[in-house]
Amino acid sequence: MSTVSKRWPNDPKKLKIQFNGTFEQFANSFNTAVIDYSALDYIMRYESLQCDFDFVCDRLNIEPRKLTCIDYDTGRPTRDYQSYYHGNLRQIVAEKYAKDIEYFGYKFGG
Repeated sequence: MSTVSKRWPNDPKKLKIQFNGTFEQFANSFNTAVIDYSALDYIMRYESLQCDFDFVCDRLNIEPRKLTCIDYDTGRPTRDYQSYYHGNLRQIVAEKYAKDIEYFGYKFGG
């Protein structure tokens, strides 16, 4: 089975990544580039996107606006994120995304 990730930036109905495969295949399918966060002025976090967007607008001296939220229904039951990390997947993700996890202060619950 092949795994495919696609984006359709010009179709508002398909602004999500479509992936045919398991979470483990997804986590292993991307090459992580090393990002030099010190070269960036500011990073907006998804967890506080509206607040961060407002902050950036303020710094750029432009009027902020309310961001549109599109809630995609995948048809799958909602699961705690930790339930996706079985076997050695937690270690794979921890190693592959170590810089991001450290920089953003993420950690696996527990």
